[in-house]
Amino acid sequence: MNPNPNPAILEGLSSIAFFLGKSNQTAAKWITRHGLPATKTPAGMWITHKTLVLQWIYAGHLVEMEERKQASNAQHLEMNNISAEPEALEALAQAMGIEKTYGALNKQRIDEELETSRPQEDDE
Repeated sequence: MNPNPNPAILEGLSSIAFFLGKSNQTAAKWITRHGLPATKTPAGMWITHKTLVLQWIYAGHLVEMEERKQASNAQHLEMNNISAEPEALEALAQAMGIEKTYGALNKQRIDEELETSRPQEDDE
């Protein structure tokens, strides 16, 4: 086999795997199942260009970041919708038995504050 005159070209599964820092088996899976850009020569050897591999990795990173952003936005919207619908929160509180407890505790606290804030009348 002649040495590769272009160091940017990765020839063979071993050199592709080495460039990725993965095993030959993982590199093969990424090529066949996940679209890692590589071409099989008539002799049966996988070849690719380092730039194509780096672009594939970067594109996957962009997709992952976009998915995370969309998930974060969806969660944020969901939280805003809940906080924007007090009726839904009241229904949830009622279902959990929170409203009555909270209302009773709140009324008790208000009554206690009223008792202590009233001026004491002297009985003469």
